[in-house]
Amino acid sequence: MIFRVAKWRFLALVLALVAVFGFEVWGIATPSMWADEVATVAASSRSLGHLWAMVQNIDAVHGTYYLFMHFWGGAFGFSPFALRLPSALGITAAVLLTYCVALRLFGTRVAWYALVLAAVLPRMTWAATEARSYAIDALVGVGLTLLLLRATDEGMGVGRMRLRWLAYGVLLALGIHLFVFVLLLALSHGIWLLLRRREAMRGWLVSFAAAGLASSGVLWLVDAQKSQVGWLPPVSAATVSEVFEGQFFLSSPVLAYICTGLLIAVVFGAKNLGFSAQKRSSTLLLALTAALPPALILAYSLATKSIYDSRYFTFAAPMVAILLALALSSLFSAPLSGLSLALVVALSLPTYLQLRQPHAKDSNWAEIARQVALVNQPNTGILYADYARRSPSLSRIHIAYPSSFVGLKDFTLQTPFTQSHGLYDIRVTPEASVGKWRTCGRIIVVATDLEGIRTAHLKDLLRAKGFSQTQRHDIPGDHILVFEQQRKQ
Repeated sequence: MIFRVAKWRFLALVLALVAVFGFEVWGIATPSMWADEVATVAASSRSLGHLWAMVQNIDAVHGTYYLFMHFWGGAFGFSPFALRLPSALGITAAVLLTYCVALRLFGTRVAWYALVLAAVLPRMTWAATEARSYAIDALVGVGLTLLLLRATDEGMGVGRMRLRWLAYGVLLALGIHLFVFVLLLALSHGIWLLLRRREAMRGWLVSFAAAGLASSGVLWLVDAQKSQVGWLPPVSAATVSEVFEGQFFLSSPVLAYICTGLLIAVVFGAKNLGFSAQKRSSTLLLALTAALPPALILAYSLATKSIYDSRYFTFAAPMVAILLALALSSLFSAPLSGLSLALVVALSLPTYLQLRQPHAKDSNWAEIARQVALVNQPNTGILYADYARRSPSLSRIHIAYPSSFVGLKDFTLQTPFTQSHGLYDIRVTPEASVGKWRTCGRIIVVATDLEGIRTAHLKDLLRAKGFSQTQRHDIPGDHILVFEQQRKQ
C-alpha cells in the first residue's frame, strides 16, 4: 500500500474497492457491442503479423492497446464481458489511485469523497463499459500524477528521486503508446513544476524527453495517420456543450451545470477560501491537468483541422473527481458537504444505469445477430443492405458475434478482416457476387431503415434471380429478410 493507514481504514478501503469493482462489472455484458468495440475485436483477434501490418496502415494510436487485447482475448475470449473486463479493472484501479492522490494532497475526508465521486463520475463509469483504452488511460493519468508528487517529495536521496523519475518516464511512455494525448497531461505537469516547483524541472525534463524518444515511432505513425479522424466535426457552438457536459458528465446537463460551478468556485476561489499556499498549489496542479489538454486540442482544432472528441480526455477524469471532492468539502459545512455529495451521486446514477441498458451504445447488433442465428440454416447465404456506405456497419456484426454467422456463405466478402491491412473485411458489391447466389437456395438480407433505397435494390436483384421473400423479422430500425429460391413448376 502506498500510504500507511490504520487497519480499519485499510479494511474500509478494500471493501470500498470491492464494491466499486462490483459496481462497474455489473451489467458490462448487457449493452450491445458497437463500432469502436468491434474495431477492438477486428484488430486484436488477428495474428500478430497481420496486426503489425494493420497498425502501419491505420489505428496506430490504439496499437499498443490492441496488442494487449490480442493476448487477453487469446486467454479469455472476445465476448462482450471478456472484452470490457480490463476496462472495469482499470477504472477500479484508477479509483484507488484517485483516493491515494487526494489523501496525499488534501487529507482523509477529501480522499473518501474523491473515491466516491471517481466511482460514479459519468465519464469514468462510461469508460468501464468500453472495450477501448480509455479506462486504462484514466489509470495512467492518475498514476502519473501520483508519481509526479512522489518524485517531488522533499528530503529524499538522489537515488530514490531518480528511480521515481524513471518510473514516471516509463509510465509516460506506456501512456503515450496507449493514447498519444497523455503527452499533454505530462506537459501540464511540467507547466505546474515551472510555476511552483522549478527545482524539480530537471528530473521532469529528462523523463519527458526520454518518454518522447521512446514513443517517437508511434508518434510518427499517429501523425502520418491523422487523416483517419477526418470524421470529427469542426469546432462549433455544439463543441461548447461537448466540453462542459460531454467531456466528464456525458448526458447529464443538470449534473454538468452543478459540477462546473463547483469546479470554477474552488479553482478561482482558492485564495478566498483560506487555502494554504501548498493547498493552492495542489489545486492548480489538478486544474491544469483537467483543463490544459482539452484547451490545447481545441486551439489546434480551431487553427487547423478538428481533432477534438470529449472521449479523448478520460485520462483527466480522476483529477476532476478530486477537485469536485475538494469543492464539496471546502465550500460547505460538514453536514451540507455530505448532502451535496449524495446529490452529485444521485444525479450521476441515471447515466450509470443508462450505460448498462441493452441499447446503451445505440446499437441493435446483439439482437440482429440473435435473429440471424435463429434463421440460419444449411445452404444459406447473406447480404448486407448498407454496402454503399463509406463506413458500412451491418457487415461488421459477424466480427462481434461470430457464432451467429457460422456456416453462412458471405457473398460479398473478398478478403476477411483477419488478413486485410485495414480494420475490416474487404468487400465487393452485391452485383459482383450475383454469380455465387445460385449455390444457395436461401439468402438472408440484413437491412436497415437508413438504407431503404439500397434494400429495395437488393430485393429487385434477388427477385430477378428467382428469389422471393418468405420471412421478415423486425428489430427497431433494422430488419432481417429471408429470401428463398423459387422452385420451377
